[in-house]
Amino acid sequence: AKGLRPVIRASSTLKKYPVSNVWTDKWMSPKPAHSALGSAWCEGKSDDGVGEWVEFKFPQRVTLTEIHFAPGYAKSTDTLKKNNQVKRMTLFLDGKRVVRFAFPRQAISRGTSVIRFGSTYKDNAEVKTNDRAIISALESRPFRTMRLVINEVHRGSQFNDTCISAIIPGVVRAH
Repeated sequence: AKGLRPVIRASSTLKKYPVSNVWTDKWMSPKPAHSALGSAWCEGKSDDGVGEWVEFKFPQRVTLTEIHFAPGYAKSTDTLKKNNQVKRMTLFLDGKRVVRFAFPRQAISRGTSVIRFGSTYKDNAEVKTNDRAIISALESRPFRTMRLVINEVHRGSQFNDTCISAIIPGVVRAH
């Protein structure tokens, strides 16, 4: 929604792979631009990135309608295989743990998982996602800060960097 551009931060960043790569206005159009998957944020720690996070701070209170994820470096099949991919990630809204997402290893480069926030809700649930999955299992509470923490990774064949090509929250102003 217009005027709801978040400030995005990360706990660490690999040089040349800034956290700003996970979000773009191109995703807000009716037909999301899959070219946005050509870049990624990569955490900058020497380990596999467990405990690292991406945070979105919105200028006012919002609720989530959905989140689009590309939980690996989705530029190509090659970059997906070589780098770590997120296996489990926890969502916090204003510091409160809401849900944990479980992602399968992504084998194709153009897929995103879509988590839709609907009317049923369970605290501390784990939502299993699939390529292009649509899950209506969550209800968003009003918040300003959304943090996603990496809990577990699928290991890459060459690099120990965990990369994420897209985290695109769909938000509306809270009433």
